[in-house]
Amino acid sequence: MLGEARNHDAVVLMQDGKKQPLFAVYRKSLVPQIEELSGKASARSLP
Repeated sequence: MLGEARNHDAVVLMQDGKKQPLFAVYRKSLVPQIEELSGKASARSLP
C-alpha cells in the first residue's frame, strides 16, 4: 500500500467490493479535509 501511496493522495483497501477506510494510507495534507468531513475529534489527537 505504501508503494501505491507515492502517486496518490489516499490508498484504501477494498474487501468484498467494499472500501475499508480504516485500512488505508492517507497523505498528511488531507488531515484538514478529513477533520472537516468527519465533524468529530481531531485526527491529530489520535495516538
